[in-house]
Amino acid sequence: ELKEKFLPQVAEGQMLSGAAFLEPNADPAFSNLNTVAVKDGDSWVISGEKSFVLNGSMAGFYCVLCKTQQNDQQAASVFLVEANQPGVSVVDSGEKLGLRMTKTSGLKFENVNVTSNQLIGKEGNGFKQAQTTMDEGRLSIASLALGTAQGAFDRALDYTKQREQFGKKIIKFQVTQHKLAEMATKIEQARFFVYGAAQTVVRGKVD
Repeated sequence: ELKEKFLPQVAEGQMLSGAAFLEPNADPAFSNLNTVAVKDGDSWVISGEKSFVLNGSMAGFYCVLCKTQQNDQQAASVFLVEANQPGVSVVDSGEKLGLRMTKTSGLKFENVNVTSNQLIGKEGNGFKQAQTTMDEGRLSIASLALGTAQGAFDRALDYTKQREQFGKKIIKFQVTQHKLAEMATKIEQARFFVYGAAQTVVRGKVD
């Protein structure tokens, strides 16, 4: 039902989606989740705060990871929360070093009421769902970082071929050559790591 309602709008470019998994000052492995969803009859009431939410303030809905049992830190579920639901507000996440083309923000949930139909997947399966998504997301970030590093190296190499110092191109100096060689080696190492991780994800062998 949720797929039929929301995915066509996303596919047609009419709506953005957002993932609200991370929290301020929280463990990236979600071991100390503070956003909670308390069951109230046939509904759930969500309270908490998320940080670095993809498409924050622009999405039509968010997939929100919540702790669903107070006494069990490992019991978590993912809920679809529409951006215009009462109790949902945007929190400024501040400036970012990179990825400025992607809007991110914090979100605050204050007694947001969602129906049981807004539960994504099975109750209690949230950590597995979030981890699968984060594995792919981290791979994307690593790929972006690799491309940034390669681009920086290419520009640095071109610069050393153009700038002159003491009567010759600075690429002719051994100290410059050593710096470039070290940079190229680290980038190539990163490339092997990223490609290897991508291969692992594609083969479905991530633990």
